[in-house]
Amino acid sequence: MTPTLWFVCAVVALIAEFLTGTFYLLVVSLALAGGGLAALSGLGAVAELAVASLTGIFGWWLVTRWKKRHASPRQPRREPDFGQPVRIVSLADNGLARVHYRGTEWDAELLDKTLASGQTGYISGSDGGRLKISSTPPGQH
Repeated sequence: MTPTLWFVCAVVALIAEFLTGTFYLLVVSLALAGGGLAALSGLGAVAELAVASLTGIFGWWLVTRWKKRHASPRQPRREPDFGQPVRIVSLADNGLARVHYRGTEWDAELLDKTLASGQTGYISGSDGGRLKISSTPPGQH
């Protein structure tokens, strides 16, 4: 393969990287440039492909390692209902209840068994469509 073809492909990959902002296309561009340098040095087609492949694998490894090291810790999902007060409408024997919240009734699991009908509880989480209710606002004990 001619060095010109390698370098043209490298430039196309570099332009695509600028448009998308991924480091992986930068690695592809560098790997193609490595193949072009191998072609300039007079190596055969198999050696050019080997240099491009090894350069790409090494670059992929470096980018993956860098991303793991600089990854931001995953933020917990912030639920807008967290900490909101609810009124307990009715209780069931199994620790479940119906609560009034946002103009309608919801199924709820009482985390604090001292809560009674008519009292106010606070949303401390959810499990699917079932609210988890505690007797104190989150953050207070």
